[in-house]
Amino acid sequence: MGTTYLVYNLQVNKLAVLKEIKAYQSSKARELFAREARVLQDLRHPSIPRFYDFFCDEEHYSLVMEMIHGPTLEQVRPKTPAQAVGWIVETLEVLSHLHQQGVLHRDIKPANLILRYHPRQIVLIDYGAVKEASAPRLARSLSMRLSLWPFKFRTLRMARELDQRVHGGSRGSPSCDKRRIPADDLTS
Repeated sequence: MGTTYLVYNLQVNKLAVLKEIKAYQSSKARELFAREARVLQDLRHPSIPRFYDFFCDEEHYSLVMEMIHGPTLEQVRPKTPAQAVGWIVETLEVLSHLHQQGVLHRDIKPANLILRYHPRQIVLIDYGAVKEASAPRLARSLSMRLSLWPFKFRTLRMARELDQRVHGGSRGSPSCDKRRIPADDLTS
């Protein structure tokens, strides 16, 4: 749909990702791109790329976000079953955060999960297909999954205990300093 570039973001003095689509693409493509920017702008979680900027001109719509350094889960395999369970739990944690915010990702696959180098954690990327759901509607869909809660709790506890043994404590999380943009700018 668009083009992705590696750029240097002077605002934060770091490498960043610039996603770009042509302004002449369909209105649906532009709408999805603006939705991705709007959703990323409001999300704050260490396993979600930081939003830096969104802008457009006569020729392009552009989105600037954090560059995540590391391989995708399509490129790397877990060394042990415990590591695989840990990655699953990390993915479930970010999905739980998204659902609490009323956001459905809709494109979960190994190519969209990056194993960040530092801090070592799973990061969910590619929010182009996200769907924003109202809280009651999302709550109804999630209530059907409550029977999985005991399993998730046991898995989460096992993974945290394993993480404690392997890493000797909790991992740090980067601070998130987001710059706000008017919502009207995302839809024009």
